[in-house]
Amino acid sequence: VLQQDFVLHQQEFVLHQQAFVLHQQFFVLQQDFVLHQQDFVLRQQDFVLHPQDFVLRQQDFVLHRQQHLLVQQLDLRVHQQQCFEAHPPYSALIPLLRRKAGLLI
Repeated sequence: VLQQDFVLHQQEFVLHQQAFVLHQQFFVLQQDFVLHQQDFVLRQQDFVLHPQDFVLRQQDFVLHRQQHLLVQQLDLRVHQQQCFEAHPPYSALIPLLRRKAGLLI
């Protein structure tokens, strides 16, 4: 009787251990499910942010292009001014051209 009782207790202990393992596995599966949900939410946010990022990159490209064109215009004007100042016949025409344009200086 004692030996049967001991065997039953051992079997009960094994069943408890198996139940504990199953609970641990279930807990791990719950954590995995939560991580999958978080991943899904992050992918949704990424999907929303991608078009916004694309628009911002386009705007950035346009602004850089405008800046480049402005720098080119400024360089051209500086070059023209230097050419006028470097050649006296042209620099003598500047007041005449301004008068004709109505810019009396």
